[in-house]
Amino acid sequence: MHSLHMEQYLSTYADCENNILTLPDKAKYELISRIAAHQNTVRAYVHPFFILHAEREHTNPNLLPQFSDITPSGWAGYYQHKRTIHPTISIVENAFRDDVLSHSAPDQMPVLVFEEGHRIAALIQEFRHAKLLPYIVPTMASNPTPLVKKPLFSTPWDTLRELLLDLGVRRINLGGMLSGQCVEVAHTQLQRVFYVETSLPVHPPKNELTVDYFGL
Repeated sequence: MHSLHMEQYLSTYADCENNILTLPDKAKYELISRIAAHQNTVRAYVHPFFILHAEREHTNPNLLPQFSDITPSGWAGYYQHKRTIHPTISIVENAFRDDVLSHSAPDQMPVLVFEEGHRIAALIQEFRHAKLLPYIVPTMASNPTPLVKKPLFSTPWDTLRELLLDLGVRRINLGGMLSGQCVEVAHTQLQRVFYVETSLPVHPPKNELTVDYFGL
């Protein structure tokens, strides 16, 4: 991403609600207590939605005329087609949705979500009725690298790792969309410091190649 575009992207999306990188002190101390109460473990999803409901509501149905033979209804048909042939897409989405709704109470294990900056507003809209939002790690577009305005260390990943250590995290249960790409990158970066286990659902399943033109 061009440096000017990156600066604009950061200024637009890095200061989102519940950004784990910028929590106020009170919220940070509460999170530290929650993590300690669950054996220093958090659940984390990397880009868990194939498409958000809030995004579907604003989708141009005629955006994919080249797929008219298999998806005559454009984007909407394409999404449905992908879910039909790849059931793990819905499995990942539903697992994350259920985790947010069931783990949002203060006495439950914290849930983190790595989400692209431009999708965070839709993510928050998706969970507007939840007791608590998941803790959000804003990321670059199509990339799980954290959006960090002022890195405290040499790289955004270094900054995130140090923050998680400061919060008391020692173990991460990981899942999400694109297990061979975004999830794998996050796993590689996080396992340098933490015990990371891909115990949450991923798409595509391990050792299964299901990538098409759009990377899904």
